[in-house]
Amino acid sequence: MATHVRGKIHISSEDTGSFEALDSNEKLDVESVDAEPNVYGLDAADDSQAALERQHQRERLLFIIAAIIAVLAITRYLTGFPSLGHLRRLLRGNQTAQTQTSQPAKTEEDEGDAAEGDQDQAEETPEQAEQPTDDSGQGDLLTMASTLSFNGADLSLPQEELVVEASQGRVQVTHTPSEPAKDGATLAGNAAMRAAALTAAIGDQAIQAADEAEPTPLTEVTWIVRNSAGEAFLAVSFVPGTAPVAGSGTEVLAQAPSYRLSDGVYRGLAGVIAQGTGATPTLLTGGEIVPTAALPQ
Repeated sequence: MATHVRGKIHISSEDTGSFEALDSNEKLDVESVDAEPNVYGLDAADDSQAALERQHQRERLLFIIAAIIAVLAITRYLTGFPSLGHLRRLLRGNQTAQTQTSQPAKTEEDEGDAAEGDQDQAEETPEQAEQPTDDSGQGDLLTMASTLSFNGADLSLPQEELVVEASQGRVQVTHTPSEPAKDGATLAGNAAMRAAALTAAIGDQAIQAADEAEPTPLTEVTWIVRNSAGEAFLAVSFVPGTAPVAGSGTEVLAQAPSYRLSDGVYRGLAGVIAQGTGATPTLLTGGEIVPTAALPQ
């Protein structure tokens, strides 16, 4: 038995069959075959079931991701938790602020202290600190001359009564007391002890005047006492190694290598010591010191 179709293939359960093409009179005879069971039907169903299961898994995964994103969004909204980009910007800002604040700004007081320290360092070097220098009545020598003591006796004086000068290792102190002693022995004895004490205090230190390029070892200390008119009562000089460290004023004066006394001063010491000894003391300028001042009445 044959079945004629147009545009389709039909498998008959009979032994024979035919095919008739659309718009064609030709016929194709197809031998009929025994119908066999569709062995592929079960496998196709299994594949469809697996694909459907995979689709369900993807849908569940997408749902879970969406739920997580929603939870994070709600948490950020409720707690104000910043985003990662905001955290990075915040961290960079904090680092910049810490760098700026780690260096405190200098105050005017700090700058003043620094400038003062630089000035002090520029004014005094270690070598200069060891040398008593002065040629204008100010400085280390003036301080030393105004704070002397001898054998435990205080011989300090107001600095305004003193003028200290130095040149080529020589030191000259001019003392103009506001109230000179009326006793010649006291006036001369105190001057001799002050000259000896200053010589011992300077010791082997070198002397450098402000206008000198190099320091010079001490060679002599001369102590002059004048009245307000500029007239000298006396002048006494010591050199290093000759200054006594004990004794009365008259005894110290007698040990001086060089001294001169005015007539008024010597009256109180006549018969005890000489009016002068050694070479006549000289000024730093080279002129001799000739005492002529009378004691106050």
